This record gives sequence, C-alpha cells and structure tokens, in this order.
Amino acid sequence: GEFWYLRGYWSEGRRWLEEALAKFSPAPTAARARALHRVSWLAYLQGDLDRAVGAGEEGLGLEGVELFRTGGGDSTAAELQRMLGMVVGVRGELERETELLEESLALSREAGSLRGMAASLFILGSGWRARGDLQRATQLLEEALTMFRETGDQALIASVLAHLGFTFLLQGDLEQAKATSEEAAAMFRVQKHTSYLADALNTLGWVAFLRGDSERARALYAESIRAQREIGAKVSAPENLLGLACVAAARGEAERATRLFGASEALPEAMGAPLEPGEMALQEPYLAASRSQLDETSWQEAWAEGGAMTLEEAISYALEEAGD
Repeated sequence: GEFWYLRGYWSEGRRWLEEALAKFSPAPTAARARALHRVSWLAYLQGDLDRAVGAGEEGLGLEGVELFRTGGGDSTAAELQRMLGMVVGVRGELERETELLEESLALSREAGSLRGMAASLFILGSGWRARGDLQRATQLLEEALTMFRETGDQALIASVLAHLGFTFLLQGDLEQAKATSEEAAAMFRVQKHTSYLADALNTLGWVAFLRGDSERARALYAESIRAQREIGAKVSAPENLLGLACVAAARGEAERATRLFGASEALPEAMGAPLEPGEMALQEPYLAASRSQLDETSWQEAWAEGGAMTLEEAISYALEEAGD
C-alpha cells in the first residue's frame, strides 16, 4: 500500500485491492480492515470520495476492528478514522472530521503509536486551517512535525512541511512559505513522491505570483498540474487551475481567466471537495479584475464555458500557453 501510494501507482494498487476484497470472504479480519483503509486512501487521491467514504465506513463497521493493529503497531481503527476524517473534512463536514480525528488520536495514544498520534495531529491541523484558524493549525502541524522527526518518517516529514508552507502563505509570511515549501519539494523529489510534490509546487507558485513574478508562477503551476495529471490525481488539480486563472487575470486575459475561474469553482463542487476559504480569498482581487474587464454577457458566457469543462478539458485549456 505504501509503495503504490508513494510512487503514484494508485489505479494499479486500488485494482488489486478491490479484486482481493471482492474475491475473499468479508470476514472481520485485520487484513481486510487494512485493505479497506488503503482502498479509501487511494480512492480519495483519485477524487472518488464516495468510495473513499464507503471503504472507510465498511472498515470501521467490522466486528472487533478496535482491537486490530497495523504492521507498525498502530490501531487499525485509528487509521480508518483518520482517513474517513480527511475525506469528510474535504467535503466540508468539519465537526465530524474533528470528532473522528480526536477519536483516532486517543486510539493511537492507547496503542502507543507515536506515528499514529502525529498523523492525527497532522490532519487536525489541516482541518483547522480549512476553518480559518491559522494559528491553531500552525501549532498542530508543528507538533506533528516534531513527532515525525522523532520517528524519522521522511515522507510524512515532507508532507507536514508542505502543509505548513501553505499555512504560512495564508498568514502572509511569504519567506517562511517559500523556505518550508522548498524544503518539502526537495524531499519529495528525492522520494519520487509526485502527489505531494505537486502541492509544494502550488504553494511556491503562489509565493512567486504574490511577489509579482507571474511567469515563474505560471511555470510552477503548470509543473504541478502536469505532475498531478501524470498519476491521476484529481482532488488538488482545481487549486492549480485557480492559480493559473489568477495569472491570466494579472496578464489582462480576462476571458481566459474567467473560464479558468469557472472551472476551478465547478470542478471541486462536482467532486464534493470545495476549495478552502483561504484559497478563495487569494483569488478575490483577480476575479474582480477579470470581471471588471468584461460586459455582463461576455462574463456569463465565459464563466459557463469554464464551468462546463471536464477536469481533463480544463487542464488541457489551462496548459495551452504553458508549452504543453
């Protein structure tokens, strides 16, 4: 499971797991619970949130799941709760997310798993950022980072750094956002961890853009979105579309920007994964600028055209001027 996840072989891994789950008896075993956790995780990364929720809930419904342990000694129930919490959080069910993650934290603590405790704190931090409490988010993410440094888990250290970088960006600390995201990106390149590399590149794109370097920003957004397309990632792709929309607006390409704004709003809603309030706030001045340059009819037409695009159509359109 870790191999499929880190190397981006999500479709292959999920296919094998789904076949195994269908072939063998649905007995409440530790192996089945762990397979359902991995299916939930891979489905989430592919943007299939319904299956991610279904697999997580099925795993948590297995008799005796609270007694199962992972290979690393963590509570399997805690892993399932963390995954389910992440998915419902992406859907905007923040109260349920917090409840699931606090339960997972308690179970990992009871199991004596420092890695599990850190993972729960990590996702809790991301959830509080989505609520707009950036100070609390930073505190939880830094606490998780300290724990992961103690466990030596390089992939998770880099992942927390990527989330911290974006949190610093939303706080207006571009220096910290840049330094933290560059550290994360360097680690992801060594690890060949394409999914989270894309996230770090997105933050670096915003740093460049907010510093006035729209060409550098466009190159970073394009690199990020290509990396996501390569491995079939969907949940985070609209974030890069939003960045490229802002770049187009800054360049005075009002119709192009409006189409991309329309796509970046419609696609997350269709996937059940709306953008965070912080991301929406970043776009506001550029959205207003593009709207001011078009009459109402042109605006509505361009917005509708963007909103009607599939994810692949929106990505192809966004990359047209990026040399793809």
